[in-house]
Amino acid sequence: TFAWIDFSSTDVGVVMQMVDIDISSLSSPALKFDYFSDIGTYSLSVPNIMYVEAFDGTTWNIAGTFQQFTNSWEEKLVDLTGLDNAGIVTLRFRGESGG
Repeated sequence: TFAWIDFSSTDVGVVMQMVDIDISSLSSPALKFDYFSDIGTYSLSVPNIMYVEAFDGTTWNIAGTFQQFTNSWEEKLVDLTGLDNAGIVTLRFRGESGG
């Protein structure tokens, strides 16, 4: 499965939240996913921004930022060490317009 944001308009605050994950037994917790950002037929100089954020119980903290055009799927890795709240990590992907 996949989720996407197109480049046809200004994207603001597009969020996909994951289910909470228990990482308490992991020595090197990480999030791995595939990323693809192709402009297709649009004429853009700056790609949209995708943030991976972790919730600490009070605020969302940026764990990773991705802003690039790709011409194929690329594997991305985000270290989750220290981003848990009592062993549970709450993650979301947030998309914002690159310009």
